[in-house]
Amino acid sequence: MTAQSLSEKVAFWELDHKNEGQPISIPSSVQPCICTSGTVDIGIFEEPEDIRIPVEKADVKPGGKYHSILKLFFRFGASQTWTTATGWLLDSDIVVTAAHCIYEDNQRATCAIACIGYDANPETTDISTGEQRLVSRVVMPFEWIASENEQHDMAFLQLNSPFENATPIARGTPEINTLQQITVIGYPTDLGTGEKIGDQMYKMQISRDINLKRTKRNMLVYQGDFKGGFSGAPVIRDSDFAAIGVHARGGSFNSAVVIDGPYGVRFQAYEEVLRMLDKGSTDSALEIETDINRNWLKYIHVLYESQF
Repeated sequence: MTAQSLSEKVAFWELDHKNEGQPISIPSSVQPCICTSGTVDIGIFEEPEDIRIPVEKADVKPGGKYHSILKLFFRFGASQTWTTATGWLLDSDIVVTAAHCIYEDNQRATCAIACIGYDANPETTDISTGEQRLVSRVVMPFEWIASENEQHDMAFLQLNSPFENATPIARGTPEINTLQQITVIGYPTDLGTGEKIGDQMYKMQISRDINLKRTKRNMLVYQGDFKGGFSGAPVIRDSDFAAIGVHARGGSFNSAVVIDGPYGVRFQAYEEVLRMLDKGSTDSALEIETDINRNWLKYIHVLYESQF
């Protein structure tokens, strides 16, 4: 297939990381980031039971296969309230999550913390918060900012410094029409030890025929997250342990935003934007626009090559 040059409009803003270099304080009180399909169970699916199970402790620790799945904390504006969600490492200093955890109903996160190796001990009240980084920049599709289009519910977070000795999760593109054997892994905000919301990592393993041509908004659809607390979790294809989607909606109908392909968010475009911004190019060189009503919000058009 011949590559073609495409243009993508990308939204971004800077986050507060003025305390960089100081110890990062993990919020003691948080609210869940819960997003559901708004549909009650009507018996279409066969498995009504909760299929989410805790992951092995060794898998969360350095060297574990889920070590690069992160617990995220977000604070919105001047509010002292924090919310929590899941993210995963695309690179040592780039995290992928769901956009609605960071921007929704014209409200944006102004401070964010990413934790790797975060885990609670169900036998005690101890919680290992692992390593922490601050988020310095958020990049997401313009379509999410403009209309909160579910198909574009994805965001990329630039960390203030990389997580060393962590292996990023490979990304892949789901087949258009096939039996998907997938695992969704994250910190569901309706489960935990009781001390803190979403303090343990869980996974749900799913086998389902999915035809992206026919699903709503051409998204991955499945069932397992009945409460909607898995926002931002990677959808891992079991055959090659590659992320093929980002979990966006729970409830009776779960959905995930597709990575790349004809129906997915073009990762290459967002990686390119983050690379250019991280190099410190000037606004004029990058042709950055500022939103006329929100001076904190900026846009950039990026060219990239696509095989789809």
